[in-house]
Amino acid sequence: MSRQIISSLLNSKPKMLAFLFQLLNFSISIIIYRIIKVKEFTVRKIVLNLLVYKPLLRLARRLNKDLLIYNSRWKYYFTPTDSSSYNIMMLSHEGDVPIILFKVLKNREKAIFIDVGAHQGAYTLAFSPYCSLIIAIEAHPRNYEMLERNLKTNKVNNVLAINCAITSHEGKVILYSSQFSDLHTIHPLRIKTSKEKIEVPAYSLDTLLLEKLNLEKVDVLKIDVEGAEVEVLRGMNKILDKLKPILVVEVFSKNLERVNNLLKTHNYRYEIIYESVGPITNEKYFYLLAKPLS
Repeated sequence: MSRQIISSLLNSKPKMLAFLFQLLNFSISIIIYRIIKVKEFTVRKIVLNLLVYKPLLRLARRLNKDLLIYNSRWKYYFTPTDSSSYNIMMLSHEGDVPIILFKVLKNREKAIFIDVGAHQGAYTLAFSPYCSLIIAIEAHPRNYEMLERNLKTNKVNNVLAINCAITSHEGKVILYSSQFSDLHTIHPLRIKTSKEKIEVPAYSLDTLLLEKLNLEKVDVLKIDVEGAEVEVLRGMNKILDKLKPILVVEVFSKNLERVNNLLKTHNYRYEIIYESVGPITNEKYFYLLAKPLS
């Protein structure tokens, strides 16, 4: 009976789902932090995931509506039917990459962070308190819409969001949409089926950041572009040689040698900070932390 009542309320008033999520999240958090006094972050995260997030996500997917959730500091919109967006917005799918990025950014004075492949704003929002400026670049219109909603909801005013693809040249490119919001790509061979093809504007980073935005400093640059990392790096020769930012780059195994050669050309050295296998494509991929030698 209680399940029927909850389902009825959620179907008539979708906002009830967000309210229920917030209530359970708050209540369970109080129990974990104050009563049981669990100090280990990963344990707290597992408990919240089991007792709050997963059960409510199953309900949310029935509604096919965007859901606003709260995670420690930020409010995030995400689409329950998109199974990848939740884990991304919780920064729970890339190991220690967020922690390493945080350590790099917090030691920079008035840091400027470039988020290439910003998705719906997980990294952008998380690091906005530690930066004077963030350029968040997202190619897919739907992700960009969610990115802007998340920035507006959290009243973040040090982020410039740009809706375009990043490649080695300026012009137009075809973006192949995936059923998963984090797998849209300009490489059709990376996805078996595409929901749609979208023509989007494209720029090189040298053109966008140096010529159009006139940046004279870039501290950290994250690249997560689903197989287009070689094209992105080829389009930022001036940035690598003159501004020498620290790079965090997602690289697929087939591109690793070419990325290594490009980084060597610009006197960069890298270390692998995370590796995994894509659940859909079964491709091995890495996250590299690359720093200039001089």
